[in-house]
Amino acid sequence: MKKTIPWLFALLFAGYSSAAQYYYTDILNNKQVMAELAVLKEKKIKGVKVISMEADGTESEGFTCQKKINRDFTEVEIYTSTDQSYPNTFISYFDKTGMLVRTVDSSEAGATTIDYMYDGAGKLITVNSVKRFATDDDAGDAAEQHLYNYNAAGVPQQMLLIRNQDTTWYAFEADESGNVIIEKNSKTSEVYYYYYDTWKQLTDIVHKYSFQKQLFTESSFEYNEAGQLVKMVSSEKEGAYYFTWRYAYENGLRTTERCYSKEGKMMGSVEYLYKK
Repeated sequence: MKKTIPWLFALLFAGYSSAAQYYYTDILNNKQVMAELAVLKEKKIKGVKVISMEADGTESEGFTCQKKINRDFTEVEIYTSTDQSYPNTFISYFDKTGMLVRTVDSSEAGATTIDYMYDGAGKLITVNSVKRFATDDDAGDAAEQHLYNYNAAGVPQQMLLIRNQDTTWYAFEADESGNVIIEKNSKTSEVYYYYYDTWKQLTDIVHKYSFQKQLFTESSFEYNEAGQLVKMVSSEKEGAYYFTWRYAYENGLRTTERCYSKEGKMMGSVEYLYKK
């Protein structure tokens, strides 16, 4: 039996994120999720089937992924299973205006629920996350809260992270166009730098640990003329290794994703089949 690539699909369907890139994870990534829902709604898509392909072009065995969308486009459920992991259900809840208000990521191991709150202008102000474990052997519930505040122009200035009764401030700096360009941990002085193109699209996330002088690009992004992501490079081990993702579209919908190693070898791909 061919082996599936669990890490490939975990990245595809959970969405790219980093534990420390809070501006990207909480704000930019969520905006992309809401934009994708708007496209599905416009196209009247009610379901998506995902087909996993091995590097040799054959279909992966033991992999299942289905996306279901309810009638009023307020709930999107993604069910994923492989031969090598627990079945996973990831549900995103949206309000009537298309704002993401909750996600529930659950499997036999436990569940993580994240709630999002916005101000009257639609700015994200609070993220509440609770992780519950399924077995008595695990620790109790793990809770985390992110509290954002903005300047008069609506640009994030600070984020207060509260975790296990420990509090950390994150400071943001923006350029003259209102793009956040620096995210800094007040305790560790760890910094992320964000770079943009002339259309204010994020192009690079550069990381600097407080104890290092050298910067390294953790992620980079390229877009087509329609503003759709067509290439993403994701680094690991402080830039020593990276994966390249290439995306193709048809009629505004993503049709394929292909993953390549640092050496340029294709490691796997997925195809999307849409149902109205």
